[in-house]
Amino acid sequence: MQTLFLNILFTAIRRIVTAELFAEILRLVQIETDSTLSGPQKKAAVMTELNVIKGQLGVTVSSLASWVLSMAVDIAVTEINKKAGLSITK
Repeated sequence: MQTLFLNILFTAIRRIVTAELFAEILRLVQIETDSTLSGPQKKAAVMTELNVIKGQLGVTVSSLASWVLSMAVDIAVTEINKKAGLSITK
């Protein structure tokens, strides 16, 4: 049941942020993956980069609540970790 709920939540957030923006979030998260920063510092760096995007994508970013962007970043991290074979459970 928990997995079903998470899948629904992940899908909803991806649709809210748009495919184009989610692709950019994935790209930014991937860049930060190899940095020596802590997890919260990496997330802050991605959020900062998102907030300076210009053009139509920037309009999309500015129209979204910060918690939506934050969740989208978390989802991107989860997807990248899954692709890398890293477990996200304790």
